[in-house]
Amino acid sequence: MKRTTKRKRKTAGTNKLGGWLVVVLIALILLELSAVYLLAQRIGTALTYSVQWGVYVSMFILLIYSILLLYSIYLILEKKKKAINLSIAALFFAVIFDIWYFVIGNYIFNKPLDFLSFLMNFVIVLVIIIYLKRSKRVKKTLTR
Repeated sequence: MKRTTKRKRKTAGTNKLGGWLVVVLIALILLELSAVYLLAQRIGTALTYSVQWGVYVSMFILLIYSILLLYSIYLILEKKKKAINLSIAALFFAVIFDIWYFVIGNYIFNKPLDFLSFLMNFVIVLVIIIYLKRSKRVKKTLTR
C-alpha cells in the first residue's frame, strides 16, 4: 500500500552559498587576483619606463574592472540581489579588456596574438553570465 502523504522535499541551503555559486565565486576571486596582478604590472611599467598611451588605457580599464569585481564579490558574500547585475557589469569590463588586449596589446606590449586564450576567456565569462542570469539557486540565494 502506498502512502498518500508525500514528504515535503526540503530545499535545504537555498539561502546559503553553495553548489555552482561557490565555483563562480572562486572564479570571480581568481579573476580579481589576476586583474590586480596585471594592474600592478602596468603601474610598475608606467613608473619605470616611458610608456605609450595604450598602457594608461589598459590601466584605467583594469582599475574599473577590479573595483567592480571586488564590490560584486562582496555583494555575493553579503547575498545582495544587485550582485548579479554588478557581476555582469564587471564581466563586461573583462570582455572589453580582453578585446583591447587582443587587438591593441600586440602593438603596445609586443606580445603575439593569442586567439585561443582570448576565446577561452570569452567563453568562461559567457558561461558565468548565463549562470548568474538563469540560475534559480542564485536568485534564491541572493535575496537581500
